[in-house]
Amino acid sequence: MDITTLTKLATPILIIIVYIVNLIKGMQYDKLENGIIISLLLLNMGIILSMFFINTTNLIIISIILTSLLSSILLLNKNIFELATKILKMDLQWDNIIHRTLFPISLYILLNPIIYFTLSGNLAIFLNNGFFNLINELGFQFLLFIFSFIGIGFGTRRSLKQCINRLDLGAPKILYIIFGLIGIIIINFIVWELPIYLTELISPQLKETVITTVVNESANVESVVQTMKEAIPSLYEIIVMVVVVGISEELLFRGALQPRFGNLYTSLLFSALHFQYLSVLTFVNVFLISYLFGIIKNKTNTSTTILIHIIYDFIAFGGLYLLYNMI
Repeated sequence: MDITTLTKLATPILIIIVYIVNLIKGMQYDKLENGIIISLLLLNMGIILSMFFINTTNLIIISIILTSLLSSILLLNKNIFELATKILKMDLQWDNIIHRTLFPISLYILLNPIIYFTLSGNLAIFLNNGFFNLINELGFQFLLFIFSFIGIGFGTRRSLKQCINRLDLGAPKILYIIFGLIGIIIINFIVWELPIYLTELISPQLKETVITTVVNESANVESVVQTMKEAIPSLYEIIVMVVVVGISEELLFRGALQPRFGNLYTSLLFSALHFQYLSVLTFVNVFLISYLFGIIKNKTNTSTTILIHIIYDFIAFGGLYLLYNMI
């Protein structure tokens, strides 16, 4: 088994684990909760041992081993768990089996950039004869949609109505949608343009270095976008994609995760799952946009960020599609 095959299994396994944990939480049986902790510790140990039999790079092996060890420490040590949640401003409780297990497991998502940079394989998209195959992407987004409901206890601890309330779905706020779109434009300027202007004031030589970095980073993004254009041949498919992605990702990250994980850690997870552009600047860009979404969500609701996400993605990907087809 290689690392790419292993990462393809990560999301379905995570969904199954979260469902079982929610089911046990609903049963309120302490012995079963202890069994979950032991099972996850054994899973971490198994992942560590599997690294000796998987053909991959030393960087990935070391990263996965360290992540597994940290995940185990968080499962076992209350003081470290509570210290981490305090630093990251999370609303997690050690005595809550869902909180205690989901946080340590989520650390594996942060491996996505390392795996992507090293092997061009990732946790976020199932690779299959093409980097951004529409069917694969929609399939993954469907898993995120399921995860957002299962993760908060649908079918185990909460009814559908309770889940909708927990996900904070309501009437979107138009003024905040406008504010969010303007904020994204400002963030894009800060990340991609402002460094060039600032370095021009400091040193011409430094400016050339910054421009070279931005051009190289942009080339990575350009390559991915070109592949996306080839994989999604029609504007209709882009509309379907941006609607599905906007709903599923915002339900999961802003609706399900952020109320417990906090805006900072949720944005880190969001950025890690969007590393397909192989660009550090894009990683920073996505993190800042996600953090902005988190602020807006706290002031409004998840429906508002869903609409911002859909509108922005449509402008970005729809505009690029039209641009490429006019060239």
